[in-house]
Amino acid sequence: MQKSSFVQWPFFQNILSTLFSRKAFGHKILGCPVHMSNPDTYVRNAFKFNVCFVLKPNANTTCYEKVLKKLVQYLTVLEVCTTYIFSMYYTMLQHIKHIL
Repeated sequence: MQKSSFVQWPFFQNILSTLFSRKAFGHKILGCPVHMSNPDTYVRNAFKFNVCFVLKPNANTTCYEKVLKKLVQYLTVLEVCTTYIFSMYYTMLQHIKHIL
């Protein structure tokens, strides 16, 4: 991963996670969970999300690993800079509470 000019590099070292691959429900799941701690921003002091690809059970995942890692990096930068993912999640929860 390249260093970002607009986000402090040491911050990334705390939130990058490792890829995992599991077979479940007749598919292969390639995922990367992310944990971001920030008591000032998040209601529960942290925000967790998982980015994953669902593939055929016999798929070779090596060609998808770099793409998934890059997608996680982009989403992490987006979240750090704008809290975009958390804002969407929080808005969705408010709509659900209103419906119920």
